[in-house]
Amino acid sequence: MNHQIPPSSVDASGFGETVKMFRPNKTKTGAAITVQAVKSRGANPVETVNIEGAYWAAGERSARWEEKTTVQVSRQELPKFAATLTGFSPGMEAKFHGESKNTGYSMDSTTMELSVFSPGRKIAIRLNPDEVFWLSSLVLSQLKRSRPGLSVSDILNLLKLSYSKPRR
Repeated sequence: MNHQIPPSSVDASGFGETVKMFRPNKTKTGAAITVQAVKSRGANPVETVNIEGAYWAAGERSARWEEKTTVQVSRQELPKFAATLTGFSPGMEAKFHGESKNTGYSMDSTTMELSVFSPGRKIAIRLNPDEVFWLSSLVLSQLKRSRPGLSVSDILNLLKLSYSKPRR
């Protein structure tokens, strides 16, 4: 069955669906990461996602979003990010993001750890199966919006063909 996805999940504010993940750690501090559907900036905008990470200090009621690190996944990186989430690729790291080209993110399909980093800080969360499901769904939906003629099954097959075996 081929379900229709609306042309864009992004509203007038430029932001769309969000997957939020929060974790305490052993020092009673923690981390928060959100992944949100967006349209990229620039002359030829495409559907993609922003990844934001913030620390959660001990004793505070919420994460320090005013000190967040934000990375926009590029058009070229989105398939690899999806392939890592779905287990077709062992992992990925993307660097040189942001105005100063000093932020980035990584995803490991073995540990299911998603991290966002900037100079002197790294915010990381190990995703649970529910989070992997919702995050994979969001990223695959954004890929589908970029290629409306393909079904999600087509996209998954392309990811498998592209990333699950060594390229020659």
